[in-house]
Amino acid sequence: GKQVLEYATEHNRNAGMERLKSAGVNVMTSSSVAEVSSWDDGTHSDNMSETLRKQLCTVKLTATNESIEDDGEPETTQLATTLLLWTAGSTPTSIRNAGIRNSVLPRDAMGRILTSPTLNVANYPNVFAIGDCSRPKKVPYPGTAQVAMQMATVASWNIYATLSKKYSSREQDSLKLLPFSYLNLGEMMTLGTNDAT
Repeated sequence: GKQVLEYATEHNRNAGMERLKSAGVNVMTSSSVAEVSSWDDGTHSDNMSETLRKQLCTVKLTATNESIEDDGEPETTQLATTLLLWTAGSTPTSIRNAGIRNSVLPRDAMGRILTSPTLNVANYPNVFAIGDCSRPKKVPYPGTAQVAMQMATVASWNIYATLSKKYSSREQDSLKLLPFSYLNLGEMMTLGTNDAT
């Protein structure tokens, strides 16, 4: 994405970036890993241990859509490193992945299932989706446990109401579906030993 901690509050996003910069971390946004390959061209010090030599790799980064240059070709960067730490997001990148990506349910570009405010899927009123695999509004909610837990409460009521309506013989006995309304209970972010925001 264009920024780190995209769905965090602005204060936590700024505090996180400041902490990373003060630790000497080079943050590269709007790029993704295209390839990781081994790298040992024999030019390394003889003092390097065999264990460390086995960890040498080259990481090829490409610009994402937001940063592609005018000629349409994505910019690529090669990084040589002896340590590769990879954190992956919660959304698979390939359309061929199993699970919700292979379903007939309507999804956004990130693979999240599009739902109504009552958390059921359009054209599939008996299907409900919650958590970071769903998107009940234009701007997605943060992919946090507190959002998923609040959604679970509303979805469970709405499933009960849907089943009650299905098995009730009288219209006045049917229960109303509740729209989801997120209540932000705050967030805390750990920034390393003895540091948080």
